[in-house]
Parts: sequence; C-alpha cells; structure tokens
Amino acid sequence: MIVIFGGAFNPPTMAHCSMAGHIVKTLGCRKLLFLPVGDLYQKPGLLACAHRIKMLELLCLELPRCEVSPLEAGHSRVLSTLEMCRLIEKAYPKEEVAFVMGADNLADLPNWFQYEDLLKEFRQIVFKRGDFSVLGLIEGNFFKYRDRFILLDPPGGVGHISSTAYRNHLENEGMVPSLVSGYIKKHHLYGR
Repeated sequence: MIVIFGGAFNPPTMAHCSMAGHIVKTLGCRKLLFLPVGDLYQKPGLLACAHRIKMLELLCLELPRCEVSPLEAGHSRVLSTLEMCRLIEKAYPKEEVAFVMGADNLADLPNWFQYEDLLKEFRQIVFKRGDFSVLGLIEGNFFKYRDRFILLDPPGGVGHISSTAYRNHLENEGMVPSLVSGYIKKHHLYGR
C-alpha cells in the first residue's frame, strides 16, 4: 500500500511525524508520501513550498519508508485530492493507494470535488478524534462506502500539537522535530 499524507505542513510538526510513523507501523504500508500543497494554494501565511518540502525531507530522515512528493509543487494549478491520488496510482500501478484524512475533513468531505469518485477509487485512512464521531459520520453520510475507510486510533500526545500553535507562539519549540527546528532557525522562518 502507498499512503498519501497531504497537507500544508506549515511547518511539519511532531504530530505529523507521530501520525506518519503510526500509519507505517500499524498498516505495514510500503511507502508513505508526504504531499505538501503547492504555492498556488490559497492559505494565509503559507510558507514557500521549497521550504516546506525541505523541512519534510528532514522529517523523513527519522521516518522509515517515508518520502516527500513534490507533485503539487510542480503543477501550474492546484490539484484536487482525486487528481493527486490518480497521479500517484499511475506512478505505483501495482499498489493500492490510500489517502490520510483528518476527522475534521471527513465532516467536510461532501463538499470536496468528486468526493464519491475519491471514495470509490481510493481507501481513506482516518484518525479517530474525541470531538468527532467518526463512525457516526461514516454511517450517516457514507454508508455505502463504509468499507473504504480505515480507522486508526491517534498516537498518544499529539492532540495539542499543531502548525498553527507553533507559528503563533514562539515558546512552542518542542512542537517540531529538532532537525526541522534547526532549519527554521537557520532560515529565520516563522519569526524565529
């Protein structure tokens, strides 16, 4: 299985690291690909993709079977999740492809472009979250696709860690891995 872990990774945090490691260990996937959004993605305060890719590459030094895909960074437009999954599937034609989705994204999934095709063609890995009834959302909104979901318990200690919390508070140095922190300080990113 090839697992796609998409996101802004602005910056990549200990939570991203823990979740990726947990997925690889629990599912025994062949490879986990971090897939950062490109520079065309409209999000306030989004750091240049080149920096986010470099930080993810540093993160992957500590994570077996994890790599960074610059797929969206090299495109002239923002790709939909379905398009990205199909492109990765073309690159790994003999592998099942799965996409990591947060519980909050699961609630918003009906608003995604061609979400039913996404569910038909690709498995979705969803981490359970205390403030969301993941099973309730699946049973209520995606009943006919319920076998397309892989539910995982989150690794411990990641609930309070977020890229936003790191960016907004200079004292949150422990939220990013040390190699990422060193890169951030060297390049004076996020006010450090």
